[in-house]
Amino acid sequence: MFGIDQKLEANKTLTVLFYNMGGMDAEATVVRYSLVDIPNKKTAPYIEILAEASRKDIGATDVDLALTRLLAEKFDALPEREGQPSVLTNVRATKRL
Repeated sequence: MFGIDQKLEANKTLTVLFYNMGGMDAEATVVRYSLVDIPNKKTAPYIEILAEASRKDIGATDVDLALTRLLAEKFDALPEREGQPSVLTNVRATKRL
C-alpha cells in the first residue's frame, strides 16, 4: 500500500500519478499525500485524490494491434517483399508479430 507506507515530513507533500493500462481500458489517478495537524493529537496522514480519468476505448490490446500494424508495414516495405501480399494476410505470421 503505497500511501500508507509513506514517511512524510511535516509541511511536505508528495504528489503521485498512478497509471493502470488494462487489456481493454486505461486509468490514471493523481493523488497528494500530506500530514495534517489534528487538535489535541499528533499529525495524521491525509490522502487527497486530485484527479482521475479513464478511457474505455484504449488499452493494452489496442497498443498490441497498433504495434502489429506498424511492424507489418515496415516488413512489407522491405525491397525483397515488393509485389508480395501483406504479411497481415498470413494468419500465422500475424500471430507471431
